[in-house]
Amino acid sequence: MIAYLAGELIIKLDDAVILKSATVGYLVFLTPKLISSLPLNSKTELFIHTHVKDDAIELYGFVSLEEVRFFKLLLGVSGIGPRTALAILNIPPQEVRAAIVKADVDFFTRIPRLGKKGAQKIIIDLKQKLGEGKELDLSDITGADQEIVDALLSMGFTRSEAKTAVGSIPDTETRIEEKIRIALRLIKPTSQKRNE
Repeated sequence: MIAYLAGELIIKLDDAVILKSATVGYLVFLTPKLISSLPLNSKTELFIHTHVKDDAIELYGFVSLEEVRFFKLLLGVSGIGPRTALAILNIPPQEVRAAIVKADVDFFTRIPRLGKKGAQKIIIDLKQKLGEGKELDLSDITGADQEIVDALLSMGFTRSEAKTAVGSIPDTETRIEEKIRIALRLIKPTSQKRNE
């Protein structure tokens, strides 16, 4: 099973690239966002999920192991195939996390090939995983958001609680103090239930 590839990106297609490693060219399916960000003839390194079907072996490429883990979690949801999972990963991870936390079915039904039932299955399955903490760490938290996470950690909340709360804060809010207040409102009911 192939888990990692490094080589020269020699061809771009609509939904995949051909990566030349030594004397072999590998067809690797990527998100449209990732394809557009990779320059031709550049050295490229990708983490790979090898997907085995009855009639084919397909390679799906990602820039981080966290994305590979999330891709596998999506494939574990009944009715979700690799192309649909890849379409979900084309969306910024914070938006996906927020949609799962808020149980926003409409968010997922906007994704091609994903109907209402599939959206509901994703929310139900992955919301449970979010509650478990580390398994679904989609966050690309940096800068001011990291300050909020650190502040919540210093108050005794877990990293999982802090990241989930920060991921649910509306993007329209920019003030750190207000973001912390919103995060506390989101996080306290869960913590209170756990302590009861």
